Amino acid sequence: MSGASHTKLLPEHYSAPYGSPEALENLGTSAAPLLAGFAFALIGLLFDKGNVIWKPDLAMLLLVIAGLLLIAAVQFGFNARRFHVPPGDYIAFLDIAKEDGFSPQLGELQAEWRGIHAEWATRTRYAYNAGVTVLLAGVATVLVPATGPGHMAPLRAAAVLVAAVGALGELAWWLVLPWWRRRQQLKKIVAEPVVSVPATPEVTSRPKQRK
Repeated sequence: MSGASHTKLLPEHYSAPYGSPEALENLGTSAAPLLAGFAFALIGLLFDKGNVIWKPDLAMLLLVIAGLLLIAAVQFGFNARRFHVPPGDYIAFLDIAKEDGFSPQLGELQAEWRGIHAEWATRTRYAYNAGVTVLLAGVATVLVPATGPGHMAPLRAAAVLVAAVGALGELAWWLVLPWWRRRQQLKKIVAEPVVSVPATPEVTSRPKQRK
């Protein structure tokens, strides 16, 4: 068999699904900056049209928080990318490390980087999802006219309702649903019967009798 057949396609501790690092990179370089710019653009709108909005100060606070959270997602995603080694690069580095006698250390270093990448990736997802939730809440607040929620036209009320439902749905997606899944898994583990393994009797050696 050739040596290439012994080369692993993926490094140790590679996250699944395998597209997660690339999706996280797109989040930090495209989605989060775009939404952060949208949040700050709405803040500029409040200075001109604040008198026609129900709670302009509350809307501004929500939009500022959303913008900062989305900027944090960009920063966290950048740090996560620093510790991500794509499989193709890992195989190329592994071939070089074998020639230099650095192969075991490379595996340990890559495993350490995978752990650091996972920590930054978790921070990125939480910051992004929280930012989207607060942004939708801010949009819902901006849509309420100065007359108050009780004096809205049907279409305006529908727009506010859609934005509010979107904020609640985003909150349920990244916070409530994972908590519920972990709770169900814990219940399943607790409900499983414990299989007791019978103890193996100890065999004691008897001393040999002299004839």
